[in-house]
Amino acid sequence: MKGRIMRNIIAVFFMFWLASCSHTRTYEEAYNEGNYLQSINILALNIEQKGIAKFKQEDAEHLRNLVNRVMVKYEADLADSAANDYEDKISTYNKLMEMHDRLSNQFYSNELTFFFNAYSRLDINENLFKCYVIKANSIVATDIEGYKAKVDLYHNALELKPSRNIQKLYDINNNKYTMLVIENLYQKAKEYADYHNYEDARKTLEQAKKLYYSVKIKKYKDIDKLIDDYWDKEQALFEQRLIREQQEKEQKRIANRYKTKVYCADTQCENAVNYATHYSSDIVFVRNESEADAKVSFQKQTDGALNVYCDTDRCKEKVKREVRNNNVNFVRYENEADVIIK
Repeated sequence: MKGRIMRNIIAVFFMFWLASCSHTRTYEEAYNEGNYLQSINILALNIEQKGIAKFKQEDAEHLRNLVNRVMVKYEADLADSAANDYEDKISTYNKLMEMHDRLSNQFYSNELTFFFNAYSRLDINENLFKCYVIKANSIVATDIEGYKAKVDLYHNALELKPSRNIQKLYDINNNKYTMLVIENLYQKAKEYADYHNYEDARKTLEQAKKLYYSVKIKKYKDIDKLIDDYWDKEQALFEQRLIREQQEKEQKRIANRYKTKVYCADTQCENAVNYATHYSSDIVFVRNESEADAKVSFQKQTDGALNVYCDTDRCKEKVKREVRNNNVNFVRYENEADVIIK
């Protein structure tokens, strides 16, 4: 009985869980959260999915009501914007543009003539164009960031409609921006070169070179020569580094020539050998068995002297010569040894 009641309770909770998971977000919820464009998209999508055959007057009223509320909201935002807050105005006009494009050319668009009459695409473009230009003109540029901001705003305006005057302003500010970028890259390359980092110096100048030919500043006419110079120095440093590495390898090889080369299969074995030899500098560990004078198999580790098994008298002589301490005992059988050398 209790088991059936528990199953029923679980089933009820499961149904509620499914209902919560399958809840469809409504356009009113989106609107109340301040997501106005999302609310319009939700309602428009619902209407489009039903199709023109099921489009009722009630749907048209809901759509007109929502569009009007959102339009009034954006109009209030424009009215509340400070006279010189063109960033805010641009944002609002872009939202109106997105709203216009979402609702136009649909089977229900005739229901929204009040909106399209108030905000045609041409009118929105014109307002955006003015905002971009006024904001760009208001910026007093003195550095890269300032000129970049002006250039981007003029570019946005020209994307909306052509204008000779704005194109001229764009070209003037873009040239100044480009010159500052080249100067910045040129100086950065010099700094890299001062620290002998000729590779980054060359790559930085190659970036500047791509821009240089669009403005051709006489001050930096040596840019090609510098790139070649940095390339030569980069290659010279590379060759010097190779020679130095080869010399170090050769010095190491010569230094190890008269040392006993020992092969160990693991670090435990190497630790045992180092312990037995008091970390003798006359021993060098090798990774290739074929290069080894002695191959060591580590059996066990003791706290006292190590018992060493050598399979030849030559091996014993080598160990005696290289290991000048009393920590090694030679044993006759492998099973008595801590270290086996073959």
